[in-house]
Amino acid sequence: SSYTFEAVSQNHTIEVIFTKITYTITATADENGRISPNGEVVAEYGTSKTFEFIPNDGYMLDEVKVDGVVVEVSDNKYMFENITQEHTITVTFKIQTFTVTANCTFGGAINPSGEAIVEYGSSKTYTITPMQGYEIASIKINNKEVEKTTTLVLENITENKAVEVEFVKTKYTITVVCGEGGTITPQTQQVEFGSSITF
Repeated sequence: SSYTFEAVSQNHTIEVIFTKITYTITATADENGRISPNGEVVAEYGTSKTFEFIPNDGYMLDEVKVDGVVVEVSDNKYMFENITQEHTITVTFKIQTFTVTANCTFGGAINPSGEAIVEYGSSKTYTITPMQGYEIASIKINNKEVEKTTTLVLENITENKAVEVEFVKTKYTITVVCGEGGTITPQTQQVEFGSSITF
């Protein structure tokens, strides 16, 4: 960084041009998402550079490493501040998971019951079995009533879900037919399973 004029015997000029030092930040992501900007990113000395992490559909941020060390990030972004050396940044993504909660009232069973963790886009099958003398009154998914069935299939799950099954006692109809010359009371009735009625 120096130049020496020796045995000076005439006029001279000397000119020096400076340029900012630049550093390379190598940015990579796995196949389940991307990092922006990507590849070898050039940054000038003392500047800052922000990287954004964009997961593919059904994936979420898993881990970010800067120079081989795991770092915390917020809003799926990371900023290098006051850059004075070269860096690497790598990001990995993981598939999203959701919770499916299944419950039922007395009078039967849903299998499996309770909470289940499922991956994005997957399916989950439930078997609904009423006890003797009971039947399915309603099936609701996220408080929306769906068709009654003993085999419930949740397909392409992309959010948390709550499955609620309500059972009621089965009712039977006793039809009253009475000819002339007398009466029978009460008239035609619906009677719950296992109960008694007198005519």
